[in-house]
Amino acid sequence: MNKIYIGIDPGKQGFIAILHDDDSGFLEELPFKPVPNGSRNETRIDGRKFRKMIPSIRSTVILEKTQSYGVRPHTMFDMGQTRGIIVGILDDCMMPLIEVTPQQWKKHFGLPQGREPGETKAEARKRAKKASIALAKKMFPRFAKQIGENDNKAEALLLARYGKDLGL
Repeated sequence: MNKIYIGIDPGKQGFIAILHDDDSGFLEELPFKPVPNGSRNETRIDGRKFRKMIPSIRSTVILEKTQSYGVRPHTMFDMGQTRGIIVGILDDCMMPLIEVTPQQWKKHFGLPQGREPGETKAEARKRAKKASIALAKKMFPRFAKQIGENDNKAEALLLARYGKDLGL
């Protein structure tokens, strides 16, 4: 039976990767919709559209645990709200959900973590993003053009592959 692994890199520019055993599948941007909030226009994940993206057959979902270090309180709230909607929909679909930290799955792939001596946080982040993109393009050549220079796309694919590698 063909197993499906779903990798979700949540966030305002997040992506979902649906990956089959043969590494075929697709990669889509998480759907967001505008939500008026007084004088500010905000966006929130569109739960109905997200639900339609989830395969109707049982799959394993690997969701990256969101990190909220050094962000503003309303950003942390938005991240939590997005995560809550995703988890609620997956629960309603009875999809097995595995939440992993970036450190867990990046260590599995040997991706850089932390700073090199003399490197700034921004430089370390840029180096890590480039490494994720390069690895995803190497592992998934059929997605290379679609990944482009977008680390969110690359990381959604790598999250799905992490689940497959561990047999989750």
